[in-house]
Amino acid sequence: MLKPGQWKVNAKVVGSQMGTTNTGTEQLVISFETDSPDTPKISKYLFFTDKSMDISLKALVALGWKPEEHDYNITLLNGTDVLVGRECSLVLENEEYNGKTSTKVVFVNSKGPPPMDSTAAGAFADGLRERLQKARFAMDPKAATSAVVRENIKDAAKVPF
Repeated sequence: MLKPGQWKVNAKVVGSQMGTTNTGTEQLVISFETDSPDTPKISKYLFFTDKSMDISLKALVALGWKPEEHDYNITLLNGTDVLVGRECSLVLENEEYNGKTSTKVVFVNSKGPPPMDSTAAGAFADGLRERLQKARFAMDPKAATSAVVRENIKDAAKVPF
């Protein structure tokens, strides 16, 4: 859920590079192009300290990179095109630092699957409807009885006499 002052943009990875901050902290910088005219390019700085390791690995997994399959070898992402072209959703927010406001990437999320076509959506809805009715009937036996009566009335209307 977005907090006030946060917004989402669709993005595509255009590069990744390992480096260090001015204070010597090691990082992996992922560069993105976005669909936002206000922020057409932005980077996410991933750190691998004890506090930030989990969030950084989640961001890489959201980009489709599976650390365990690569024996957690982050150097495979250093200046290579392994992540280039990967699509995602970024959560952005403005941050003030030393009196200057800039936009930063808060979260990297997977883009998610494409929408279902109408046939798949209908099948999903039908299956879900049946499951929800069963759950309702389990909680309220009277509802099950009235549903059976309604079905019997529908069936009786089909009798050809």
